[in-house]
Amino acid sequence: MVSVIWVVVAFVVGVLVASLLAWLLWQDRAAQLEEEVRSARADLDRRIHLLQQQEVTIEQLESRIRQGETRQRDLQSQVTEYRASAERLRVRLAQDGELLGERAPSVPPVAVTAEDPLPARSDSGQSQNAPQEKESDEGKDDLKRVEGIGPKISAILHQAGIHTFDALAEAEVGQLARIVREAGVRVVDPTTWPQQASLAAQARWDELDDLQNRLQGGRVVSA
Repeated sequence: MVSVIWVVVAFVVGVLVASLLAWLLWQDRAAQLEEEVRSARADLDRRIHLLQQQEVTIEQLESRIRQGETRQRDLQSQVTEYRASAERLRVRLAQDGELLGERAPSVPPVAVTAEDPLPARSDSGQSQNAPQEKESDEGKDDLKRVEGIGPKISAILHQAGIHTFDALAEAEVGQLARIVREAGVRVVDPTTWPQQASLAAQARWDELDDLQNRLQGGRVVSA
């Protein structure tokens, strides 16, 4: 009977010891699992923080890109304005150059002394050294009616034998460019001169005015 009691006691003690050991092992494993969870949670928080920083960086880059695109459009607009201003200045310089070329140089007055012979006069009383009468403009058209042709270029074309709108309309653009270039005029574009002259020769003045409204210095201006 006593031996049975001791067996029972030993069994109970064994069960209790085994339960205690199992509990201790479970506590240790639970502590490890809790540590792993905290580590994983910390790593997840760190990754979320990095992701948020990257999103902020992306937003900043997108903002810079938008600012750069806006700046590029502004610069393109300024370049377009500068080109238009340069074109207007070029045309104005060309026109001013034509006007300056037509101005006669000033001549200082010359004193007449007793030793200077007086110019001889003809029977009609006119001095033989007086300038001859200007050549008649009969049979010549006013080429200055063509956009891009001023007094100087008109005189150059007359010297080249182009006196009428018909002659100008039949002339080749390359020929016209060579004529004015050889005369020392560089900044001109005769591309539309024959077309304008053709309209003028046919007295189609309304069509000519409409065409010239789209020209600048003789060239078609892009819209």
